[in-house]
Formats: sequence, C-alpha cells, structure tokens
Amino acid sequence: MEGVRATYSLDANGVVQGLRAPNTQDSNGADVPGALIPLGNALPILAISGSVAAPAYSFSASPSTGLFKRDISDGYFSVAVAGTNNAEFLDPITFPLAGGIRIHPSSSLSWAAGPDAGAVADTALKRNAAGVVEINNGTAGTFRDLIARKIGLNGNAPPAQKTGFGTPTGAGVLANFPGATATLAQCSQAIAEIITDLKALGLYGA
Repeated sequence: MEGVRATYSLDANGVVQGLRAPNTQDSNGADVPGALIPLGNALPILAISGSVAAPAYSFSASPSTGLFKRDISDGYFSVAVAGTNNAEFLDPITFPLAGGIRIHPSSSLSWAAGPDAGAVADTALKRNAAGVVEINNGTAGTFRDLIARKIGLNGNAPPAQKTGFGTPTGAGVLANFPGATATLAQCSQAIAEIITDLKALGLYGA
C-alpha cells in the first residue's frame, strides 16, 4: 500500500505553518483542500515499523536504505543500507548488556582524509575477528598506529610510567646473545639496549 502523502503549507513569508493532508474531492468532483495540521500541535508523525528490505523512512532513489524496526520491541531502531541491517542504536537501559551502537561485522568506524565525509578514509577501526579489533588505513589488514597515554594488558590496569631513568650509554644489540655464557659487558650492553627501547616506548621516563 502506498504511504500517505502530505505537503507543506507556507504563509505569505514562506514560513512553514504545518502539514496539509492530500486533497479530496466533493460529490461534484471538485478538489477540496486537505486539513492543515499545525506544527505547533506537536502531533507526532508515526510510521510503520518497516523492514530491512523496505524501511519505514527511506528515499525514492534508494527505497531499501533508511530507518526501520526489525520487531516491535521498544528501545532501539535500525539502519538499513541497500537492504542490509547495517547498524542498530540500542537504549542501554532497555538493553543493559548490549546498549549503544552495534554495526555490521564488515563495517568500520572510519575517518575521512578530508573535510568531506564522503572522501576516502585514511584511518579506521574494524573488527578483525571475534574479540579482535584492528586499526587500519581504511583498508582491512593494512594496519596503522595507536598513540595512548597508558595501556593495560591481560586485564590489568594501566601501570604508571617508571621514571628516573637516564639515557643509557654503551647500548648494543647482539645478533646471537650467548645466554648463560654472556660476559658482564655483553649483559650490560643488552640491559642498556632494553632500557633505551623501554624509554622509546614510553614505559620508562627520565
């Protein structure tokens, strides 16, 4: 069934006064203007729930892209893109374990390279696998970098930076560290190199 169509009603200054329902016809076939619904009446314009294939609010050029609800449950709505449920916005009170934004597994949260959001992305967060998130350049598998103040590993709280370390001298990398037979000088060089690297990573500070 085709949806109800309405038009805007403007005053003499071009200000929207409300929505006008479609015209009807009297018994003589003459047009009768539809009723005016003033915007000030705060009457909600409600739509059917729709579906992923035919969203409730969509576009004439892309009728399978828009907003819909996949069932009658309250507290969320979904976004269909070309007939695919691409994202859902869930109320955290109604859905305490899954509240927030949930997106399709092939989707990314990305940043455009320029001021137009339609530009090619150069930075993105993407699901790599179950429980794994990657940072890439907009292309899956082409990894990029993360800068952070602190990062906790294996469920631990991020540690504070260890400070008081100067810049070691005499650091060196041994291609084949001799392990248990290493000399004192070789151990000192290796320790100096480790401290230098930890400072470069930000775990140690001056």
